[in-house]
Amino acid sequence: MKKFRKKFWMMLFALAVVILPFNVSAKTHDFSVRAYDWDPTANDWEGAGTNDEIEDNGEVKPGQIFKVDLYYKAPQTIEQTMTLQTGVKYNPNVVEPIWAPHEDGVEDDAYVETDMTTTAFGGLWPPRGTTKVQRAQTNWMVMFHDDKDTSIIKFLVADGQMNRPLTAEGSLSSVFFKVKESVASGTNIDLHIDDAYTKATGIVPGGLPKTTHGMNLKVEK
Repeated sequence: MKKFRKKFWMMLFALAVVILPFNVSAKTHDFSVRAYDWDPTANDWEGAGTNDEIEDNGEVKPGQIFKVDLYYKAPQTIEQTMTLQTGVKYNPNVVEPIWAPHEDGVEDDAYVETDMTTTAFGGLWPPRGTTKVQRAQTNWMVMFHDDKDTSIIKFLVADGQMNRPLTAEGSLSSVFFKVKESVASGTNIDLHIDDAYTKATGIVPGGLPKTTHGMNLKVEK
């Protein structure tokens, strides 16, 4: 009997070692960044570039414009997340945000792209309803601001109706940066999610924990 109990507890321990990391990762709000070779200002703002992903520690050149996706993965639990607050931190001595065109007296801000179209068959943004028109709409909205004092492009992402939570993964928004012409070869570009600013709120009191993952790029002439 003692031998059986010993084997039983050893088996439980082995299962915990294997299963626990998956449960932890599945019950967190995961924020990360991804970079792509894309310049939205080229060809009269129609854009140009390969749109190829730039891997972590990949190379960029002085003067190059690239896209950074703010990527999010919802926790795989029953928690209903209704509001996300997060931000992309950057070094203003190395890169500068691309500015949106000045319109209607509104002060220029960082150029941001967000595709809010959706369907009833998956995707990051849940559909507003079941009709053909509603399946291409969502109650979610993205607001942003370039906080120049802290060098963070801040985002508030929320469900206006508070009834259709995010349960999938995908890009919350895209921002664009230009490598400064004066940056020396070998300079490191650190792009990361501001962990202190980032949080998620929902129906569950206190919410679930979060993880934030950044990336580095290298300047090569």
